[in-house]
Amino acid sequence: MSWINYVNHLSLRKRFLFSPVLSLILIAGLTLAFVLESQQQNVLLTRLAKKDMAAFDQYFTIFSEVSKQHMALYGLLSKAAKLDEETLYDESKLRLTAIRKAVLQLEQVSEGLAIHRTNSSAVAQRLHSQLLEQTQAYQRSAAFAVEISTVNLRLAADRLSLANDAFVMMNQTFSKVLDAQREGIDAEIAGQVRRSEFSVAMIGLSMCLAALLIVGLSMLLARLLSRAIETQVNLLTELGNQAGGADCAPVGMHEVSKLGAVIASFQTILMRLKDSEHTLSLANEELRNEIILREQVEEDLRLSEKVVRKTSEEKMAALGTLVAGVAHEINTPMGIGVTAASSLRDEVAHLCRLYHDHAMSKEDLEDFLSASDQTANILLHNLERAANLIHRFKQVAVDQSSEAMRNIHLQTFLNDTLMNLEPKIRQTQLQYTIDCPTDIALDSYPGALSQVITNLVMNAIMHAYEPGQAGLLTIKADIVEDQVKLEFRDDGQGIPDNIIDQIFNPFFTTKRGAGGSGLGLHIVYNLMVQTLKGSIRCHSRHGEGSTFTLLWPVVNPGVMLHVD
Repeated sequence: MSWINYVNHLSLRKRFLFSPVLSLILIAGLTLAFVLESQQQNVLLTRLAKKDMAAFDQYFTIFSEVSKQHMALYGLLSKAAKLDEETLYDESKLRLTAIRKAVLQLEQVSEGLAIHRTNSSAVAQRLHSQLLEQTQAYQRSAAFAVEISTVNLRLAADRLSLANDAFVMMNQTFSKVLDAQREGIDAEIAGQVRRSEFSVAMIGLSMCLAALLIVGLSMLLARLLSRAIETQVNLLTELGNQAGGADCAPVGMHEVSKLGAVIASFQTILMRLKDSEHTLSLANEELRNEIILREQVEEDLRLSEKVVRKTSEEKMAALGTLVAGVAHEINTPMGIGVTAASSLRDEVAHLCRLYHDHAMSKEDLEDFLSASDQTANILLHNLERAANLIHRFKQVAVDQSSEAMRNIHLQTFLNDTLMNLEPKIRQTQLQYTIDCPTDIALDSYPGALSQVITNLVMNAIMHAYEPGQAGLLTIKADIVEDQVKLEFRDDGQGIPDNIIDQIFNPFFTTKRGAGGSGLGLHIVYNLMVQTLKGSIRCHSRHGEGSTFTLLWPVVNPGVMLHVD
């Protein structure tokens, strides 16, 4: 029963394929046997058609040629008295040669004929030998008749008569040989037919037995398969009842219907599981999105804190630069004032000595008064200059550090901002020009605007020019449809096309190791968009400089909201 165990371990698909495959093997074997038998019959018929029948035809042809030459030789010797000796001899020799050639061919054909078949009868072999002997006797008589025809015509006629009798006997024997060969072929064909009938009967019987075997095997496989399916159905029914709480395979169904009911029940359970998995997947996806959103918010918060810290550092650095520049500017008028005060003190001391020594003259007093007046003018002028510088510094410093909104006179604001940047500009070979109408006044945030102008100037100094390179910074402002349009232009080296879209990104700089923080233009962008409620765009061609175009409202929307 080991083969039953083997079948029980086969898959369902292999079980269904077992019987058809076995059937195909049996049918293929029977078909092969039938084909081999048919091929054997075809070989026999082919040999009969191509070899034996062809040999018979050739046999007839050669014997007809012998008969023809015999008749010609007989007629020639019959007219021997009317022919000269040489002509008779030559013609006779020619006929005799043709007869010899035909007899030789007849012997060759006879050797290849069916006489050599293993099933040839002794009678056929004896007739064939007799035919060859008669042929040789005829050939000898005909040859002697030809040789003697030139010497003794009467004797030649007798020999020719003997040759004629031999030819008649040879013809009779030839007919018997053909009859014997025909009987042999008929017997061979009959035997082959009997073998074919037996083979067909055996093939038919084998096919019947194979059909019975296949039917029995199919019934056995069906029984084994039904038992296996019923076992699995019972197991699945028990599992389905435990999972669904209902009888998923009612009693009374056959195993296929039970299997269908179980599969339908399990499909329902699988649908519920898929719904649960889908709900769980949605919950997990929502949780992942919340985690990603939280991480993005935390990252944005860290970036914002970093930007705010860097912005404060930038503001403090700009304010420090402003303080250093103003201090340098104040040193000049204050130094002149100190020098003038020191000179005035020396003049007063000199006049006091002359007064105590009673040596002071009118000219000395007049010189002192003139020098004192000049010194006082110098002191007053330089003190006023220092006071103006301090006032501007105070205004710009308050604007840069203040987030309050106020009315701004744009031309004055630009002049003050650039003047406080002059110490930094003087360290380079750059010049600047301001083209701004005097009547532009706006309500906006001076701190943000000052930071924007300062960052644009510092960005141009750091990135647009090489150290020691001369250049011109141009600031042009105007009013366009209730908006301030300010163009900041440099004639430096420009911005490459592959990075121009990244210049406003945070921490993007091409001079990381040379003091660039990557926040200058990012701060400018944020101040323009968020604080000033405007826009900024950059146009640049490499080697031809850059132009930053700023647009923002004359009256900031925050002011209108506050008024409302």
